[in-house]
Amino acid sequence: MRRGGGGGGGGKENSAAAANDAELSGILSPCDEFRLWAELASSAGDGAATAKEVYRCFEAVRPIFDDIAQQTQEAVLDLVDVTHDALEKVRVWLSLLVRRALCTFVSCSAAFLLLRWDGS
Repeated sequence: MRRGGGGGGGGKENSAAAANDAELSGILSPCDEFRLWAELASSAGDGAATAKEVYRCFEAVRPIFDDIAQQTQEAVLDLVDVTHDALEKVRVWLSLLVRRALCTFVSCSAAFLLLRWDGS
């Protein structure tokens, strides 16, 4: 999946998109994704706090995936349920984060519009 539009400038933006694509193209298994979230969580970037929360949501399934070749069929079937629960935690946490960001944006926009309206 490619991000971004057509040609032209935006060198810094294009190189960031290429770096993101390179990180994502390296995900071939759940363990690869867990490693990516761990790296993002330990980085000093803007998304480190979010990455820590997502990484934490996967705590219950990480050890099982790391040792999946030695798991019984019953354990693997249980893993489906545990993984579903972990993904649901991620979905709920991220939706709360987005909702909070949206509320902040709407509040700031409303305040800005009120100030502009009062000032005219």
